[in-house]
Amino acid sequence: SEWPAWDEEKLAEQNVTIVVQVNGKIRSKFSVPVDSPDVIVKEKALADEKIKNYTQGREIKKVIVVKNKLVSIAVA
Repeated sequence: SEWPAWDEEKLAEQNVTIVVQVNGKIRSKFSVPVDSPDVIVKEKALADEKIKNYTQGREIKKVIVVKNKLVSIAVA
């Protein structure tokens, strides 16, 4: 019997953990499929209940999405 063949695809992560920052401080984390579109990641971050506590009633100045890593939200 032979050793199983090496399959790089099976080693690849299916999901990634996205860190959410508000004004530079980590406020939440969530998981999404690898290479999810930035729009979906941004929507999920802004819909997070923990994040809503920091953005509610405040103006969101800027949202930066770093693919497969983090979402940074600047609020006034």
